[in-house]
Amino acid sequence: MIVSYSTVDLDLCKDRISTSTDTLSRSSRSEEYLDETKRLYGVLEIRLTGREYLAGAGKGKYSLADIKTFPWVKTHQHACIETLDEWPNLKAWLEQALAREASESGAKVGGYN
Repeated sequence: MIVSYSTVDLDLCKDRISTSTDTLSRSSRSEEYLDETKRLYGVLEIRLTGREYLAGAGKGKYSLADIKTFPWVKTHQHACIETLDEWPNLKAWLEQALAREASESGAKVGGYN
């Protein structure tokens, strides 16, 4: 199962991870968001072991899973993650995605460049 969030979805939810704004400080929620982002990057890292794409048999096939995940991973700095060095498979996947002409064209239209 692949879970995909758009960057907009994550930007909206990072202040709403906790259902009670009275019990957790904004700092705690930000830390929770960072931890969850790192956890999900770990899931993607495992999925990409020995693979080129997220979905499909074998090494996978470029699909909507890659397209939807691309902007979220591309903007990792917004989650206070400076580099993807901790996730080498994810980093290689992003570099491969960035090399696709369609990815960069779409990023420009979506304002993610």
